[in-house]
Amino acid sequence: MKELISHIQTNLAQGKVDADKMQTMKECLNEAVERFKDSKLVQADIAPGRYLCHQDDEHDFVVMFLSWEKGAETPIHTHSCWGLETVIRGQLKVVEYDDNPVNPQETKTILAGVGDQIFQLPPKKDVHKVMNTYDGRTYSIHVYGRQMCNNLMFKPGQGYVPCSLETEDLNDVFDIFKMHPVGTTTMHAG
Repeated sequence: MKELISHIQTNLAQGKVDADKMQTMKECLNEAVERFKDSKLVQADIAPGRYLCHQDDEHDFVVMFLSWEKGAETPIHTHSCWGLETVIRGQLKVVEYDDNPVNPQETKTILAGVGDQIFQLPPKKDVHKVMNTYDGRTYSIHVYGRQMCNNLMFKPGQGYVPCSLETEDLNDVFDIFKMHPVGTTTMHAG
């Protein structure tokens, strides 16, 4: 994880995130996934939730680990920043939407397995929902261009409304990995 963070810091120190910097970060994340494949992290039974691996205030990014329960699904939402995600165990389905504020329409569906990456790079809107389609827990690593304590969630009849991401105490689940729990998204079995 330290190598991934160091590469991202070096990349972001060179200025605003563009397509070239995103490609470099994707390559760094690919290298990290290769190291994670046989790690304790992938083999462990980790409670569903969102876990902060690293928060970098100087370069304004976070690295997060997400554990998805079988059937977990997020509402339609947007992060309003650049982002890069990869699956390290299981499979996620990402459904992308247009940015219609009243009735978002599906535009694309992506099935992401181990090592597959999904990314968002503004000004393109990142309106999407994510679901675990694996027959068990799925683990993914996410890198975002800001702190992830809130996002904009689509609510029928209301459009996109600010939503705080819940925080709950998950004890010391990640002591062995030196990660800190920061809460859970509104993921639910569906």
